[in-house]
Amino acid sequence: MKLTEYCYDCLEKLVCQAAELAADDTGLRAKATQIGLETLESNFSCDEVSIVVATKIHNVIKQVTKNRDPYSRMKQTEIEANTMTQSMGWKRMFRFLSLSGQ
Repeated sequence: MKLTEYCYDCLEKLVCQAAELAADDTGLRAKATQIGLETLESNFSCDEVSIVVATKIHNVIKQVTKNRDPYSRMKQTEIEANTMTQSMGWKRMFRFLSLSGQ
């Protein structure tokens, strides 16, 4: 889908999310955010497809942070939740999560 002016804010949030997930070090995270925002600014065009710009953003953040998969922890958490859900059943899972504060 081609970008519209409304897409900019969402892509900006993507930069912040990816940088935060990619680096624990605040200085490195700030650098990745800055370069990610510069990449967004220089590549944003209503003639461009959203996934192309998002991929460029992810690539620079991966390069700056030397993190090949910024979303790996998030994926692992979801896999563990799915595994727990399957073994415990939905009702028990929701009870567990509500008791553990998650």
